[in-house]
Amino acid sequence: MTALPALALVLPLASALLLLGIERGRPRLARALNGTSMVLALALAIAALRAASGGGALAMALGPTGLVLVLDRLSAWMLVAASSTALIVFAHTARAPARGASRAHSLVQLQLFALDGVFLVGDLASLFMLLQVVVFASTSALARGTGTTDAAASRRAFLVNGGSAVAFAIAIGCIFVALGTLDLAGLSVAAPAVPAAEAGLLGSASFVLLGVLALGAIVTPLLLWLPGSGAAPPAFAVGLGALLAESCIYLILRLYTLVFPCFVAGPCGPSGLALPLGLTAVTAGALAALTAREARTLPAQLLVASVGVLLIAVGSFREAGLAAAIFLLWHTALAATALFLAADLLRRASPGRGRGVAVVGYFASLAALLCLPPLAGFPGLIAVLQASTPDALAVWTLVCASLLVAGIAVFRHESPIPAGGAASMRVPRLALAGSGIALGALLALGLAAAPVFDLAHLTARQLLDRAAYVAAVRAARETR
Repeated sequence: MTALPALALVLPLASALLLLGIERGRPRLARALNGTSMVLALALAIAALRAASGGGALAMALGPTGLVLVLDRLSAWMLVAASSTALIVFAHTARAPARGASRAHSLVQLQLFALDGVFLVGDLASLFMLLQVVVFASTSALARGTGTTDAAASRRAFLVNGGSAVAFAIAIGCIFVALGTLDLAGLSVAAPAVPAAEAGLLGSASFVLLGVLALGAIVTPLLLWLPGSGAAPPAFAVGLGALLAESCIYLILRLYTLVFPCFVAGPCGPSGLALPLGLTAVTAGALAALTAREARTLPAQLLVASVGVLLIAVGSFREAGLAAAIFLLWHTALAATALFLAADLLRRASPGRGRGVAVVGYFASLAALLCLPPLAGFPGLIAVLQASTPDALAVWTLVCASLLVAGIAVFRHESPIPAGGAASMRVPRLALAGSGIALGALLALGLAAAPVFDLAHLTARQLLDRAAYVAAVRAARETR
């Protein structure tokens, strides 16, 4: 047993509570504390990845509550992705003015706590609550950062998030009625034992749950990244927006390999839904980018297309596709973050004052998000396409055509994100460094693609080993 899972949750939660009390009165101290916490979180995530690479899953029972934290290769992988992305966003915003962002530091730490909890907690009800905390923190940060009131956008976000939460709650309620537990290890044992004649409720719940998670991953970028009321969304608010979408992909990976493998196959099962949703997202994102009137909407639309590629990879629920999805999870988070930060720099920079560097970063990030060679996303895209059998012809045709259309959309605009006019200013070097670090991490991921793919395949095999996960949870509870 290791204390790393608990430390990964305690650190951001304690930081959020402390920052809540000091960030308004002592902004410099709050900024320093936030940065220190994020550096420590990244160190903990790397240590967790090393610990999880030793073999089986590591589980930790939290006292008499019955709640279990489980650390395996996939959850450690996502911890590294979340902490590294947060640190990059912090570097970008560290010198930004605090006006309109009085709770920025504590809200980002709250996002990190909830995201880390989603990756570690082994209970479906807790996962639901933590996912709602992520959504709440993201939307609250967005509202505080813009300082504007967009009634239509707020109403749309409320309806989508509320509808998704209700559908998610109904689905897990049906699962509890059918099996009497929401513990992931217990569900993994109980779900396959349900007789076929009595599996209708459970199968329907698993189908609805996948639909909610997939649509959440697709719609999240549009809710958080599309500008409303002419105001640019702040970097500190939506810098982790890609991770919110990818947390939904993570839950699909976790639930449909651990809990619902017996309901995956067939045209009426989750695998029959994931592939069409993925193809639809790729096509719709590319077409939306092509018809966009403003270049500033491209990041959200292209992220939708990238999420579609992830859904296609996950849809087979086989090792090759899962490994490709795991590789692309971190790549997509880095590419989307680099793209958003570069777009934010372009909005803020005056011509000749860091704008040239931002333009280079913007187009490099677009190329990474579109999985163009020779960047790291290209081998990941090829792996997705190779894993798409027996639907290879449809997948290759739609994905390649959609990415070509998206590439045309990028160069259709004569100039990238327009500057903010009178509000434009000299961009701080640290903000340029944040975008540069993201691009550097993408380059490093591309250079290390072969060993990273090996780790992704090991992670996929561990993900499919349900017995090892259940054994680790049982051992943790017996030694509690």
